[in-house]
Amino acid sequence: MIEIPDPGQEKTAKLLIMDKGPISTLSNIDGALDWFFVPGCEVLITDMVLVEARKPPKPGASPRKAARASFEDWFSRNKHIITVVTTDIGEDYKNNLALWEEAGSPDGRAPRANDLGEASILNKLRVIRKLQTEGGSVIVVMDDRDGRAAVQALRMNIDLMGTRVFVELIAKDFHIKEAETCWFTLKAILGKE
Repeated sequence: MIEIPDPGQEKTAKLLIMDKGPISTLSNIDGALDWFFVPGCEVLITDMVLVEARKPPKPGASPRKAARASFEDWFSRNKHIITVVTTDIGEDYKNNLALWEEAGSPDGRAPRANDLGEASILNKLRVIRKLQTEGGSVIVVMDDRDGRAAVQALRMNIDLMGTRVFVELIAKDFHIKEAETCWFTLKAILGKE
């Protein structure tokens, strides 16, 4: 799957996680989040994806507390080697959250964080363009269909993959044995989700 470039043609790759799906999915398997580091790329997460991954579930939703705790523990251990990419949407959310807290955190008035990780397609495209102009290639891991369609429309050298393809890459190209059976385990844990 990954081709070795000719000498002198090597580029620095960056792995960009652009929606909560890959994080939510892999958090269910012990050690699977570490697979983001296996290709040896710099790992980046957009600020709103980080907010969404940390957000408590809605009442009545599948809590998956163990998966959320797994993500938080992983992020705490690795925050020194993960770059959080700032977006306009993320900055607006942070400002709105601060204003809400200064107002005494009134019920029903908290800033909306649902789907903001995926919502700002324009922001995501700007992030990718900036990373490309800095040099190197960008590997985007994203499950959101609309986001994937927008990224595919870019006329740039981007490797775009969903969580399942990423897991297959880790199993086949990097010979991570646990990744070979990961999808069967995830199906058993997540069911139809």
